[in-house]
Amino acid sequence: MFNCPSCSISISVETSHDVRRHLNCHKTLLDLKYPIICNQHSCRASNTTICHYVRHFNDFHKSDFVRDPPSNVLPPMATNLMADVSSLSERSDMEDESNVDDFEMNSVSNDEKKLPKSSKQIFCELKSVIEIETLNMLVDLRGRGNVPYSVSVDIIQFFSRLMTIVVDEVSLGIAAELASLSDNFAGNIDECINNIKGGISGVKSVFSQMGTEYKIRKFYESHPAFVSPLPMVIGHRYELQTTAVEPVCQSFVVQKEAIAQRVPISQTILALVKIDPHFFDKVSKTPLIQDGVYNCFQSGSRFKEYPTNPDRIVLYLQFFYDGLGITNGLNSGGGRKHNMGVFFYTLLNYPPRYNACLANINLYALCNANDIKSADGKDAILAQIVSEIRELQVNGVEVETRDGNKTLYGCLAQFTADNLGLNQIFNFVESFSGDCCCIICYATKEDMQKFDKESDFKLRTRTDYEYDLSMLNDLPSNQNHFRGVKGPCKLNDLDDFHIMENWCNDSMHTYIEGILPYVGGAALYSISEIESEVTVQNINFKMSILFDSLIVERANKPYPLKAFLKPGEGFSPTQSAAQHLAFIKYFPLMLSGLVKTEASLPYLELLLLLEEMTDIVLIAPVLTDSLLSYFATLITSFLTNKFKELYPDLSIRPKMHFLIHYPSIIKKMALQKTIGV
Repeated sequence: MFNCPSCSISISVETSHDVRRHLNCHKTLLDLKYPIICNQHSCRASNTTICHYVRHFNDFHKSDFVRDPPSNVLPPMATNLMADVSSLSERSDMEDESNVDDFEMNSVSNDEKKLPKSSKQIFCELKSVIEIETLNMLVDLRGRGNVPYSVSVDIIQFFSRLMTIVVDEVSLGIAAELASLSDNFAGNIDECINNIKGGISGVKSVFSQMGTEYKIRKFYESHPAFVSPLPMVIGHRYELQTTAVEPVCQSFVVQKEAIAQRVPISQTILALVKIDPHFFDKVSKTPLIQDGVYNCFQSGSRFKEYPTNPDRIVLYLQFFYDGLGITNGLNSGGGRKHNMGVFFYTLLNYPPRYNACLANINLYALCNANDIKSADGKDAILAQIVSEIRELQVNGVEVETRDGNKTLYGCLAQFTADNLGLNQIFNFVESFSGDCCCIICYATKEDMQKFDKESDFKLRTRTDYEYDLSMLNDLPSNQNHFRGVKGPCKLNDLDDFHIMENWCNDSMHTYIEGILPYVGGAALYSISEIESEVTVQNINFKMSILFDSLIVERANKPYPLKAFLKPGEGFSPTQSAAQHLAFIKYFPLMLSGLVKTEASLPYLELLLLLEEMTDIVLIAPVLTDSLLSYFATLITSFLTNKFKELYPDLSIRPKMHFLIHYPSIIKKMALQKTIGV
């Protein structure tokens, strides 16, 4: 028997395909729990994907497969969903060649499991399996950013035509074979042939249920987790419009409404409660907290500043903002005119490993990124966020549970974005080439080059922030900010939240995509200048051999290097964040056997120091006060004793300065790796 880790139902399965099919149903229904914890006997193995779980089941639980025909492998919720999909097909205007009634998809009772299945049961199960696999394919296609929506419709229609041809030919073949044997059998052969034709015709209609964009949209809208987005006007923009009027083309400026699409937070919470029976267990469970130990948001000092009420269930929202390049998925900077601004959030009540799952990241709003750059557009969205969170703080949202109605409250615990996005949202200066670009301290460009400890800088406070705002009215005409502050931020209107207490820094953009290539590329170039065997060809060969032997990191294999760039220019070609991290992690192994002189040792020590800091920032599951003190000494050694000594001509960039604040950020907001956008 297979004990499902999501719905806790025991199911008879004959092969691993039945296990995969059942879990894929949960994935389609958006209720698959991550990580996937094995429930077979006393096994509690954790798996991050369905593929890994199925492989684990095959390796360690083969004895749980049964030889009897498997029971219905669909989750309970899938039956209702398939009924909704079938009803969409009935309402469509597409022709259905058969008028055969749909077979009911009721599971077989325990007394009937041992009896031979009828043709209706066989075809019913076949139809259900094809429907589920079709939905899985559709969801996967829609989830891929490089596949246009129209392509998924074309694929469905292609399979529909293919299925029609196969079913028609198989039906004719079976009918001809049975007709030739009719003299040797007693009974109504014609009725048997009609039953088989009816069952096969029902299978033929599967793809037609998803054959148009309208049907696909209606399928998503029928899902219990679907929340309809609401449009909101956040301002106006001016665009250049060109019309072709013979014999010349005319261009003129037009004013258009800037519209954002938002998903109300309260409606998302209601949907989460509806589809997840363990929602209250997740948000109500109090993690084990020890003084001086940091492993989640609740262990940081910021959480302890919130007022506590044991009678309230409070959801702590972590908001994110980032840009999305929709014209080129590999480069958000390409085609900036059509870039999207994305607001999304997670629940810090969940353990950090759950919030790393895409299913637990909730969309709030989509808009044109250029609209956020204007004060009106940005303030309109932030004002809406403030309004909804204030409603959650005061009145909450009432939800129905099996134990009666409960009220969920919410508050904004943290707002995160990349460096430019956070300064933009908080109304700070957006240029990092000048002074006071840090939102945590008043560091100048000159101070960043001289000091390497947080105590050397004056930290920002609420009082200082209010003073900076009061000085904006007296600014000269050629200056748009005072000590980095350009204006007030709407998020400060919330209770229990102020941007001066929102200590955070996006570790992905700052550390992985900023510091790692900046320092790692410089060290690689310097070593190649000393060691004759450290060449592009040898490094690529070592990298290929190493990553081909890995399993977990194989998907993050870096692109082959084209050249060793001079210090300060990074790597060529540019890698993704995961590739940068994998490259630095295994860089010393790639250099093994190639470095043979002592002159390269200082650069190797710089790389090992960089790796040690990477382990603390991005990998360590738990941090302590003593480890953070050691981390602060590593940062000082890295900036002053190593980097500046080896590369005196290279400047300390703002991203390297932000690293100084990481120990304090972790103590205040907990693990730094959970802040990556």
